[in-house]
Amino acid sequence: NGFVIVQRVKEIESVSGVSAQLATQVFYTYGELQVAGNLAGVNIIDEDKLFNLKSKIVEGNLEGLMAGNNGVLIGVGLAKKLNIRVGDKITMIVPTGASALVKIIGI
Repeated sequence: NGFVIVQRVKEIESVSGVSAQLATQVFYTYGELQVAGNLAGVNIIDEDKLFNLKSKIVEGNLEGLMAGNNGVLIGVGLAKKLNIRVGDKITMIVPTGASALVKIIGI
């Protein structure tokens, strides 16, 4: 169980922080544009503690991400390729064919 492993690693004195991650490949789709990429699901609070995400966000904020279940942070490169901004909605398609409409919360 991944949660058990994370908890055990957190208990190691020399470990300063842990952030579990679930990752998959996806297609990001906006209108006629489609870009292949990766998606990582994380505990955003743990991730921010380790990597100071708030300082890296150029548009939007983490608070919006924590307020709902259908928000995502994306990189500047993907935002430029799809010509999207905070507030836009994109479709993510995973290898099984399942898709989800998500709102851009931060870049």
